[in-house]
Amino acid sequence: MDATNMHIANTFGRENMVLFGMKYQDIKQFKATKPPAQIAKLIGQEFKDTVAVLKGGEVFGPCDPVIIELLTGIQQGYDPYMIGVGFKDYIAAQEEADRVFSNKKEFCKRIVMTFSNLGKL
Repeated sequence: MDATNMHIANTFGRENMVLFGMKYQDIKQFKATKPPAQIAKLIGQEFKDTVAVLKGGEVFGPCDPVIIELLTGIQQGYDPYMIGVGFKDYIAAQEEADRVFSNKKEFCKRIVMTFSNLGKL
């Protein structure tokens, strides 16, 4: 999470947000201590399977060559935002967002709390 998102989370309340991924400082330190080959070994099967679907073109049609190049680079460990490494976190965050959205009371509470804190920005 970068400084902007940390500010937003601290203002709105982390409990009202679905947060995921590594913090900016952690990414910077992680990348400084691990070469791309080591990072590539940490990428989970869920990410690899998703990339295979995107590259295959069966679901969304042909994938743009630039996107394929980016995804290939991530799989090789050239992952500036640790998307491949943190993909399980992204999946868990989406499941949490789905859970919150399906619970109208909790969803409305989070919206009200978020809007009530807008004045702090």
